[in-house]
Amino acid sequence: MFGPGSGGGSSAVERVATSACLRACSPGEISHLHVGFKGTMNAIYLKDLADKTRRGLRGRVEAGKSGGGKAFGYSVLQRLEAPAVTSAPSCT
Repeated sequence: MFGPGSGGGSSAVERVATSACLRACSPGEISHLHVGFKGTMNAIYLKDLADKTRRGLRGRVEAGKSGGGKAFGYSVLQRLEAPAVTSAPSCT
């Protein structure tokens, strides 16, 4: 484990930068190919998650429910009675 107080004498960044390959507990050595593949898989996962989230929100809005919460910094204004409807003045 890298980190403060690990007793290695060099930082984790220096160890990674000078090492030709990394070792993990389960898969063994990790090459540049593994790092690139993992990055690609993570990008695909995030794209899929975004699509599912948008589809879920669209379904809620189509069902007449809320599509999200209040925006940051805004408070909910609760009205007990409907505001009076006034007609717009005509421009004649």
